[in-house]
Amino acid sequence: QTVVWEPDEQALTRYAVEGGSERLRGYAALLLSHYQSDAALHTILERLMNDSSNLVRCWAAQSFVNTPDPRAVDTLIAVYDRSDAEIRFCCTEALGVIGGEKAVLTLRRALNDANPQVREMAKFRLAQLAERGH
Repeated sequence: QTVVWEPDEQALTRYAVEGGSERLRGYAALLLSHYQSDAALHTILERLMNDSSNLVRCWAAQSFVNTPDPRAVDTLIAVYDRSDAEIRFCCTEALGVIGGEKAVLTLRRALNDANPQVREMAKFRLAQLAERGH
């Protein structure tokens, strides 16, 4: 017999904020995106902006690749503008999936990013948006 445990939104929020390990906080942020509630969005954005771990911050950004949410664009741009290359890469990927005018402007700026991986992600995501007619 298999035991299956599916944490609810409140439990995931608690793990995302208070989890003792960066992996627990990161996984919780990823899973929260599936709820698509205002509370889940707030928690994910808070982790993206303020977590001490780059892993958690990247996974918070990654949650918008899995479940795009245009409400995250302004925060993703702000975090892109003040972060190191690893976080900029993750934000670039998420912005490229979400799309929209503000996201495209930031992706165009990212074409000149100091980091080659960030530049390549921006190029890739801009090409995908162009294919979708954005």
